[in-house]
Amino acid sequence: MRILLTGVSGFVGGRLAEAWAGRHQLAGLTRRPVPHLTLEPLTLDLAEHPRRVEDLLEGWKPDWVIHAAAVSRPVEFAQDPARCRRVNVEAPHWIARWCRRHSRGLVAFSSDTVYPDAADPATPAPPDGWRETDPVTPAHQYGRSKAEMEQAVLDSLPEALLLRCSLMWGSSRPGQNSFSGWLLRRLEEGLDVPVFRDNRRALLAVGALTEILDQLLATLEAGGEKARGLCGPLNLGGTDYLSREDFARLLWEHLGLDPALLRPLDTAEAGLGDAAPARELPLDLSKVRRLLGALPTVAEWLPREHPRG
Repeated sequence: MRILLTGVSGFVGGRLAEAWAGRHQLAGLTRRPVPHLTLEPLTLDLAEHPRRVEDLLEGWKPDWVIHAAAVSRPVEFAQDPARCRRVNVEAPHWIARWCRRHSRGLVAFSSDTVYPDAADPATPAPPDGWRETDPVTPAHQYGRSKAEMEQAVLDSLPEALLLRCSLMWGSSRPGQNSFSGWLLRRLEEGLDVPVFRDNRRALLAVGALTEILDQLLATLEAGGEKARGLCGPLNLGGTDYLSREDFARLLWEHLGLDPALLRPLDTAEAGLGDAAPARELPLDLSKVRRLLGALPTVAEWLPREHPRG
């Protein structure tokens, strides 16, 4: 399979590139060198020239585009919202247009943050969590950019698959946006390790994500009824719906670390204002369970992502 993967210098894109090296014809779109990856590098800064991605696609002609590039940090949205929109909305819009013209497949990463905060009495979630068909009313800029991205992509390419992923964790390189990696780097640097006790997500190991995406692509390639159902938004998360504190304690226990090094707090105590994360984002994962069966657990992936010793 001939795949163009965006965001290969980031956490998710980088792990996908490592997993697929030697298995697919792989090109990686990046704005800086990634010498540790085995792929054909295609250099472009999506924040500066989002429309030029069409030229790179025309030159490489992939069978599939996996769009993992994104800006997610609240500080970047505060400093330069136009730049963030170019990456999160405009670039996938042009990718979808190219895929439509050439009848190629597109899988784009969205986020569970497109849903409203279920802890808000004004926006309670259904008993089994937010469904893909529920209205999206994101509370923060990142979620709003992902909701806008979804609409821009589907307007051009209704058969695109949009993965509304929950909070990701797993082994990462410095500077990459892994929740568990951030926790452990804080510890290594001698800093306090704050963890929210009132912010819960269906946490997903990035290694499990690569296996899930393998299954989804195989289903799409095979065609048939299952493949026809794989379009539009798809909630994606793990079995465990945990607070960040709960997850951190499991990680600390697995690695034999002192739990006194964790500093639990409520989101309101962090002083983040409008950038504070949604406290409750429960996902109805019945659709992905029907496609894949059992979903990954934190316990089975902790030793794979963060081996002891």
